[in-house]
Amino acid sequence: SEINGRSFASFYNQCNRYKNTIVLIEAIVDNTTATIGMFASHAWKVDPASYGDGECFLFRADPDPKCFNWTPDFSGIDNFEAQAIREQYMVAKSDFLAMGANAGGTNGIRLDQDFLIGESYSAL
Repeated sequence: SEINGRSFASFYNQCNRYKNTIVLIEAIVDNTTATIGMFASHAWKVDPASYGDGECFLFRADPDPKCFNWTPDFSGIDNFEAQAIREQYMVAKSDFLAMGANAGGTNGIRLDQDFLIGESYSAL
């Protein structure tokens, strides 16, 4: 934003040259702090479609480090809508970026355009 110097334009400009990037996020909820993050297998860039691959993953670094890898589910392979939801590895728009998806329509991690507000949900 203009106030704090953080912007998606700057983020995308810095990350578009690098295939593998890690985004670390300090999440504060009810006076409890956690460090979570996203490993991107492709360069972050604004795109109308989701992109990336199964090498993308979400993780928690603190407390209790844990990696949340994508796991393919071939049980509904004929259901193309469900498969499309499962393949939202990386989503990069001008007003938010996200990684992961779930059947409820939310993302594993989503950050708004000034990196101050975000959401985290269980992902597929």
